Amino acid sequence: MTTFDIRTIIKPTETTVAARAFLERTSHDMGFLFFVLDQLGAEAKKLDAVKTVAARQAQLQLIEYASVAQQQFFCRYVDSFLSYISDLLREVLRKKPDILAGTEKIKTERLLKATSLQELVDEVIEEQVSSLSFAGFRELCEWLGKRGIELYPDSGDESRLVEAIAIRNLIVH
Repeated sequence: MTTFDIRTIIKPTETTVAARAFLERTSHDMGFLFFVLDQLGAEAKKLDAVKTVAARQAQLQLIEYASVAQQQFFCRYVDSFLSYISDLLREVLRKKPDILAGTEKIKTERLLKATSLQELVDEVIEEQVSSLSFAGFRELCEWLGKRGIELYPDSGDESRLVEAIAIRNLIVH
């Protein structure tokens, strides 16, 4: 069976918690994808030995299933990437909550309900991350850019990421 361990490419100790979670998800997903593709390949080889119409139809179905598996993997990978971005944003805002300065006014009622300043900061961070997650990728990039945070060093990466997210959305919806 084909195997893939993404940790051979990137040392987990040199990454953030968000990146380690993303790498772990990716490693599991790649393992699953390779398992499925290996199984489909083994079945296709078995069917090659049988020269019947039914065997040919089964082979065509396997090709179709492989395509579905690839689409599912692609969607899951894009979802994992988006989760990674949210997790990373959460980490950054917890370490530097001053990035949120000026983004929201807090009502007195909310201040009085909070049991600690940290609880209030955590709530504001969660609301901001959630809001940005639902706003869309370009809006997230703009919000980060206004705060001096660049998500990708190569400007061509943005269009590829936006396209991948759009394809994922077409498949899912």
